[in-house]
Amino acid sequence: VPESISFREQFDSDPAVRLLTDSLLMQALILDLDDTLLDDRAATRHALSAFVAFHRRALAGESDVESFARWRSLSAHHWQRFERGEISFLEQRRSRVCEFLRCSLSDLEADEAFEPYRKAYESSWSLVPECDEFMRKTAAIPKVIITNGEREQQLRKVQASGLHAH
Repeated sequence: VPESISFREQFDSDPAVRLLTDSLLMQALILDLDDTLLDDRAATRHALSAFVAFHRRALAGESDVESFARWRSLSAHHWQRFERGEISFLEQRRSRVCEFLRCSLSDLEADEAFEPYRKAYESSWSLVPECDEFMRKTAAIPKVIITNGEREQQLRKVQASGLHAH
């Protein structure tokens, strides 16, 4: 190697090394939607509070703390069933509602019973506090949003929150 060529110049001129380094350059940011960009925890808390308040009579004798803990347990159980492909997104929601309210409901009745939650949840969708600044600072970098949520609902979140513009 001639002394006039630095190690860095040799490194940069090697086609194999160049291919490797070019492939390592950032092509896009991969970002999770819920609780990375969108404050899903806050929306869920608001929705559950509205749901429990609406169904308070059916939950007689159970404190809010007990109701919230039971809802979270049922949610985790039925979400796992959904993720394993055992039930659909709507079936996990309906099963959760029926078990939580401790009654047998038709699909239509379960959907109607869930409405206070759905309305409060959707009206509470907002970005995490740092998201706007992050999006501005990374405006030149393409973004890919990933999620394990139900596609149609997640697309509505992206649209409602303004993330579709990024």
